[in-house]
Amino acid sequence: EADNGDFLLAGSSNSGISGDKTQSSRGGYDYWLVKTNATGNKLYDSRFGGSGNEFLTDVIRTSDGRFMLAGYSLSNLEGDKTQDQRDGVARADYWIVKIDTNCFKQYDLRFGSWAYDECFAIEQTSDGGFLLGGYCDLTDLTDPNGDITDHGYEEGDYCIIKTDGGGTGDYIVTPIVTPLTYWPGDSITIRYEGSGTFSDGNVFTVQLSDEQGSFTSPLDIGSISSKQFGEISAIIP
Repeated sequence: EADNGDFLLAGSSNSGISGDKTQSSRGGYDYWLVKTNATGNKLYDSRFGGSGNEFLTDVIRTSDGRFMLAGYSLSNLEGDKTQDQRDGVARADYWIVKIDTNCFKQYDLRFGSWAYDECFAIEQTSDGGFLLGGYCDLTDLTDPNGDITDHGYEEGDYCIIKTDGGGTGDYIVTPIVTPLTYWPGDSITIRYEGSGTFSDGNVFTVQLSDEQGSFTSPLDIGSISSKQFGEISAIIP
């Protein structure tokens, strides 16, 4: 249940724009959310994913009133994903996505090994962190690797991953940028915030994706050298 008696429906979809869907699939299946009012009338929908398949298995309301989506992803860094797969091939990793109450993404994180990792449940812990529960198949990789610090037992194993309040030790998010529409030559200010420390010479950069939303070959439109969180000014080309 969301604010004011609204409801958030969560699942997966591989459909294009049709029916109640207002965004096309990123590739295969994506996380798909539908927000309704108290009487079941649709307010809006949102999808999150990469060019492969993403399957949403759980969603919780977080202590700050927002939402954390949990499931597993078979995509590399593209679309809504900001990290490559752990093994670089089409094997699943745990994938969590933090969104605000309007279903705008705040950040995403993947956790996994060089084998198949599928997350099925998430809970927030008393310290503000998250506990992810699922399955890891280290049949051919019995040694610890990636984010998995324990060895496998030659069959599929339960796999529990604990994160801190940011989902990881250091993270950066960009709150909603308004207005939502810009034209060539427009000025834009991107605010960035998060958790972590940065050394001298650290550079924050604003990038544009291509028209499909891919960051495979992004265009840099602004940057700043800083050790602190703040804002970056840029011009839309």
